[in-house]
Amino acid sequence: MVAYGAFGLAVLALVPTIAFAVYAPKDNMPSCDKPNPKTACPEVYSGNTGRAAGFGVLTGVAAIGGAVLLYLDYRRAHAPMISAGPIQGGFMTGLDLEF
Repeated sequence: MVAYGAFGLAVLALVPTIAFAVYAPKDNMPSCDKPNPKTACPEVYSGNTGRAAGFGVLTGVAAIGGAVLLYLDYRRAHAPMISAGPIQGGFMTGLDLEF
């Protein structure tokens, strides 16, 4: 089913969302704890906030898409069955519902 694939994508996208979200508050900060980090550590955390937001949006869209597809599939599978046809001496109708 396509709905389960969408849920799988949401779970897979959740992993990098969490990983980037952990480092998002550290954006534009030095990557070490030395006494003078701005001069002692040339590496700076960057790009984590945008990636976390991007993967977060992907996670949300995939989860909502999976829910919509699952609902549409359930609705189609549980649709009422209506039948009609001629029989000897008259006409027959039938309705099959599930509760």
